Amino acid sequence: QATHDALTGLPNRSLLLDRLEHELLRAQRTGLTVALLFVDLDRFKAINDRYGHDAGDAVLREVAARLRRAVRGCDTVGRFGGDEFVVVLADLHAAAHAECTAQRILAALELPIAADGRMHACSASIGITLGPDDGNTATDLLRNGDAAMYRVKATGRAGYDFFMARPPAATTAEAGMAADGG
Repeated sequence: QATHDALTGLPNRSLLLDRLEHELLRAQRTGLTVALLFVDLDRFKAINDRYGHDAGDAVLREVAARLRRAVRGCDTVGRFGGDEFVVVLADLHAAAHAECTAQRILAALELPIAADGRMHACSASIGITLGPDDGNTATDLLRNGDAAMYRVKATGRAGYDFFMARPPAATTAEAGMAADGG
């Protein structure tokens, strides 16, 4: 049990980091891509605050089961902590696979979750980062996935976005309008 989360049975942070490092090394060797999806439940604290931790725990267990069903058998779903999960997608030929997986996860979480005799709405914000392009270490990918996830939260939640090393530069016309106060 030292490598798995007691509540969900998913790999814990330690095992997750180990698997991510392993997949990064393999991606560098094979020329394929590994994707990290940083999944944070939206407004989960409200479930714990309003209905109690037993209801929150039941929601987390169901989210874990839905995440496992949304990915391939060779992928890793882990509980990073609290209401944060990390999905590691190995051996990708294109970033589009990570995007499709994020869409499947969002769809899987659309249906309400039964817990403690009530139905609970659940959604997630997902940050996607690709290795080795966005980083060569597990720490790099976790930081970048977290940053992309927070960008989703800041722009409305219940969606996904890819990590961008630098935000797109403003066009010359946009820069001129900003300088003019327009």
